[in-house]
Amino acid sequence: MTKQAWSPPPPLSREQTASMNRQRLAVAERAEVTEEAERTATAVRENMARLRELRLAKEAEREISAGRFPAEGKPKTDRMIRPPRTQRKPLRPKRRCEPG
Repeated sequence: MTKQAWSPPPPLSREQTASMNRQRLAVAERAEVTEEAERTATAVRENMARLRELRLAKEAEREISAGRFPAEGKPKTDRMIRPPRTQRKPLRPKRRCEPG
């Protein structure tokens, strides 16, 4: 048995080199991208809350200026909720066709 001399691996193609570079950079940028996505999501939630507060204040002001005061009692969110389709009563009884 003869031992073969060590030879370097064949050079990588351009596509292989580019792919390896993209993978290497993706790992390095993953934390940065995740952090940016979290910051963006937080900013969106805060903006939506701010706009909701403005809308509710504007609606209340409009109601008061029109002479209507917000109804006291049950809030709008406690309105009746339809039961699931399986628990509803049918609108009319099903008719059976009898052979005639």
